[in-house]
Amino acid sequence: MLIITIIFTSHLLVSQENSNKIYPQDLNTSNKWWSIFFASVHKKITKKAFEMLEKYKNEFPDIFYFKNDIIDGSSDENGHPTPEHCGGDVYSIWFSSKIIYDSNNNIKRSISVLRNYQKMNFNEAYENIGVIVHLTQDQAVPPHALNILHPYWDQFERYYFDKEFDEVDPSVIDESYIPDNLNPWEYYQWVCDDTRKNARQWKDPQTGELYWVESKDAPPLGKDATYGPHGSYGGEKDHFGKYECTQNIYGENECRFFPKSPKIRRRQLAISAVATMKLLKSASKSLPPLIRDIRIKDDILSFNIYENRCQFVEYRISHYNGKEFENKKIDLETNSFPYSKTINLKLPLKGRYLIEITDCDGKKEKTEVTNAYLENIEEKIEKIKNTIFQ
Repeated sequence: MLIITIIFTSHLLVSQENSNKIYPQDLNTSNKWWSIFFASVHKKITKKAFEMLEKYKNEFPDIFYFKNDIIDGSSDENGHPTPEHCGGDVYSIWFSSKIIYDSNNNIKRSISVLRNYQKMNFNEAYENIGVIVHLTQDQAVPPHALNILHPYWDQFERYYFDKEFDEVDPSVIDESYIPDNLNPWEYYQWVCDDTRKNARQWKDPQTGELYWVESKDAPPLGKDATYGPHGSYGGEKDHFGKYECTQNIYGENECRFFPKSPKIRRRQLAISAVATMKLLKSASKSLPPLIRDIRIKDDILSFNIYENRCQFVEYRISHYNGKEFENKKIDLETNSFPYSKTINLKLPLKGRYLIEITDCDGKKEKTEVTNAYLENIEEKIEKIKNTIFQ
C-alpha cells in the first residue's frame, strides 16, 4: 500500500526548483504489461476480447459461463516455466499439465485444461484456458517473442498513463488477418511468429536503429523462440520511449514519457485482443463431450452425457462383435451447465459394448462397458445344463 501511495503522490503537481517533474513511469510499475499496481493489461485485453465475442454468445455459452475464471487466468503468471522465462509450453498446458510446487516441494496445483475438464473441475479448466491466453498475449510483446531478458520497466510493456497509448482497440487491425482455424494452443506460436517477423522492420525514427534484435541463432519461424538463445535491444539499450516536457502555468517543466512508435504498441494490443477472441472460440470447439456416471443394473445400462456448447450430440452403442444396436441424435437439457442428458438402455447381449459420443464440432468421447449381468445369467444357465445332463 505504501508503494502505491508513493506512485500516486508522484503524479500530483509539485513545485521543484531547478528540476523537471518526472511522472511515475520511472518507477517499477509495469511487470508483464503493467500487471502489478494498476489494472492488469492482460485482463484488459481479455475483457476486450469478450466484448468482441458478445455477438457469438449463444454459440459459446461455456466461454461466457466461465468468463470470470478465464479473465482471472489471463493474469496468471504461473504458466511460465520460471519467472524470468518469456514464454511457456501451451501445448502441455492443454494436453498434459504444469505442476506448481510450494516452498516445501509439495504439489500446490496442476495447470491442465483437459485433465481438469475431464475430472469435471470446470472452473479450474477454464482458468487454465486463461493461462494459455496469458502466454499467447505475451507473445505480442517484442521482448517476449524475441526472448530478450528485460526488466519490469521495459519501455514497451510499461504503463503510459495515456489512453491514446494504453487503450485496446481491435479495429486497428483487420480481424481476418489472424486465422480462424487454428487449435487453441496454436495461436501462441502464430502471435510469436507475427511479432518476430514485424520486429525485423520496427526501427527508432530518431536513430534508424531496430528497437529489438533477435539472436542470429534464433530458431526458425514456427519454433518457439523463447526456448532459444536470447535476443537483445537494438544498440544494446531499451529506446522505445522518449521524454517530452512542457511548461505549466507556474513555469515548471512537466515531463511525460511517450512511446516513439505508438502505432506499434497499438497494433500489438489489437493483435493480442483479436488472437484472444479467436483462441477462446477455438477452445470452446475443441473440448470434447463427456461420458460419466456409468451404471449397469441387471441388463439396464445408464450413463450421463455432458457437453460444453452443443445443444445436441449423436451417440452410438455397438457390441464388441461389431453389431450396432443404437445410433441416435439427441437434444440435451440446456437449463444448466454443462448441457446434459441421462441415457437408459436395455442391453440385449452379454459382453463388451462401446459407447461413442460425437458433438456438433465432431469431437468424440469413447468408453467401453461390460454387461456382466447377462454374462453371469448365461453362465449359471450353462452350469445348470451341465449338471442336469451329467
